[in-house]
Parts: sequence; C-alpha cells; structure tokens
Amino acid sequence: MEITRDGMCRFRINQREKFGCIAIQNAGTAQDARGQFELAPGLWCVDRLPFKVGDFWAGQLGHRRLEQIENSNLLILAVAPTHRPEVLDDENEALLQKVQRTFYALLLQLVFHHDGAEIFSGARQDDNPDIRTITDLRNHLRPQVVSNFKSASLQSSERRIWNGRLSNTYGRRRPALAWFSRAAKRIPRNVGG
Repeated sequence: MEITRDGMCRFRINQREKFGCIAIQNAGTAQDARGQFELAPGLWCVDRLPFKVGDFWAGQLGHRRLEQIENSNLLILAVAPTHRPEVLDDENEALLQKVQRTFYALLLQLVFHHDGAEIFSGARQDDNPDIRTITDLRNHLRPQVVSNFKSASLQSSERRIWNGRLSNTYGRRRPALAWFSRAAKRIPRNVGG
C-alpha cells in the first residue's frame, strides 16, 4: 500500500500479489462516494481501475470488454500475496468469492442502478497486473415495491445488530456500509427501477 502526500492510502496491486475484482459500469453512486476506501485488510472499493492492463491481455480481452472495465466507476477488489503469481488456482477463486460476497452484501443494503459488471481475477508478476480470467456478472434489478421503502422497524433492527454481538465481528465494516448508504440515499428514485 502506498501513502500519498495528503496522508491517504492509495490502493495498488504489488508484485507477487493476486487479485479478484468486480468492475461495475455506471453504478448509481453519489459524488461524495468517490476515491478509494479500504473496507477490510486486502479488500477495497475504488472508483476507477487502479492499473493499466498490459498489451497482451488487452488484446485477449478485446476492445469492448477492456473499455467496459476501464470506464467502470465502482470496483471492488480483493488482494493477497502469493508464491505462485503465474498460476490461476484456488487462491484466485478465493479472492473472487470474497469480492462476490462483498458485492452481494452491498446489494442487501440496496439494489442500486448499474449498467453491467465484469468479474475477473489475475496476478501481478512484473510491471502491470495480468487479467487471467473474466466473465460478465448478471445485472440485478431494483424491485419497484421496495425502492422507496425504509421502515423504522428495519432501521431499529439494523441498529440493534450493530450495537449487539455482531459489532465486534463486523464493526470494522461499519464505515464502509455508511459510505455505501450515503451513496445510495443520493440515487434518484426513477433511475434503474
């Protein structure tokens, strides 16, 4: 992890690290939900792809897919060190599962508007990370009935959960959920629903 002049952490994938990523296109997020946010050690949300895709892998992905990834405005990334960056294996699968679980947890908070997503994994051996596997992620549509509804009982039950036993386990993720909540509250109600 690199520290910028203003003291903020700047996400990067280091050599001999593997990664899993969900790149979401046109995610309905608020302007103050921009930049980089560390959700947990090795798990980040960023507002643009933090690396340049190498020429070989750019050619393998094709222009359309590469453009979709590079124009994504919400990316969830998981990284971990590895002794085998050249191999696509169970380490990559575990990182993909980590970002998928995070994405689905976000959808439990709110099904937000987006125009599609790509889920991919790879590693960094040299100058740029390499994308080794990629697939489209199906769109999740926000239900009309629920989009404008947030009951007081739901809010109080959420508060009880955070103030109870689970806060010890998931307390570190609370700022991340607040970040996503701020973003979701600013989404126009007629978008994507």
